[in-house]
Amino acid sequence: MEAPTEAPVAEVPVRAAPEFHHVAGRVVDRDSMPLSGVRVRAAAIDSSGEVEPASALTGEDGAFRLEGLGGGVLILTAKGEGLQTAVLRDVRAGREDLEIVLRAPSGLEGRALDAETGNPIPRFDVRVFEEGQAEHWRRWRMPLSSRTFESDDGSFAFPDLDEGRYDLGVLAKGYLPERVGPFEVGDSEVLRGIEVRLRPGLIVRGRVVDAETGAPVESAQIYQESAEAPVSHGAPTVTEEDGIFEITCDSAGVRL
Repeated sequence: MEAPTEAPVAEVPVRAAPEFHHVAGRVVDRDSMPLSGVRVRAAAIDSSGEVEPASALTGEDGAFRLEGLGGGVLILTAKGEGLQTAVLRDVRAGREDLEIVLRAPSGLEGRALDAETGNPIPRFDVRVFEEGQAEHWRRWRMPLSSRTFESDDGSFAFPDLDEGRYDLGVLAKGYLPERVGPFEVGDSEVLRGIEVRLRPGLIVRGRVVDAETGAPVESAQIYQESAEAPVSHGAPTVTEEDGIFEITCDSAGVRL
C-alpha cells in the first residue's frame, strides 16, 4: 500500500508591518511667542498609503508631537485662525527640534465700482501681478493670483500675498478692463480701502469663420486697438467652439 503524498505547501509572502516614526517641535509667532490651538499636519512625501498622515493641535506652550508617521522625508503644514499657513518641506522623521513660525496675513482688500454711477459691480475677476508685469496684454494670462468674486458690495480680498509691490487687473462683463497700482504690501500687513472704478464699454458680438469653408473657428484670439492709439491692450478674447465671441470695447471707437 502506497503512502499518501503530501500536498505542496504554498508560500505566502508576509509583508512586514510598517515602521512608525514621529516628529515634534513648537509653533510660534514672529516674536517667538508660543501659539496654541494651531493644527499641525505631517505626511510622508513618498508615502505608499500604508501609513496615514498625522495631525495634532499645539498646546498652550505651542508644542506639538506627531506619532505614527512613515519614515523618510516628511512635509508639515501648520494652520492657525487668522494666520498665514506655513509649510515645511524635506523634514526628516525623528526630529524633535522643529520650530514653525506663523505670520499674520499680508494682502489687499478693496471694491470694484461702476465709474459712472459709483454702484458696486456684483461679479468680476481680479488678477494680481508683480509690479510692472501687467503692462502688456500677454502677461495678463500669467498673474500671480486670479480669482472671480461675487458680492453685493463689490468687495474683493487677497489675504495670502507675500510682502511686495503689486498691480491689479480687474475685468467685468460690460466694462473695460482696468489696471491699477502699484500697491505696496508690507510684512503681515493687509492694505485696505482700494477702489477700482470700471468704465462701461460697448459690447460687440460676432463670429469668426474660415474664409474658404465658412466653418466656425474655435479659439481664435480677438484683439482690440484704440482708434486713437493703435496698440493692443488687455487680454485677448477667445472664440467659443461655434466661433462666437463677445468683447467689450471703448465706445469711442476700436479696431478688432
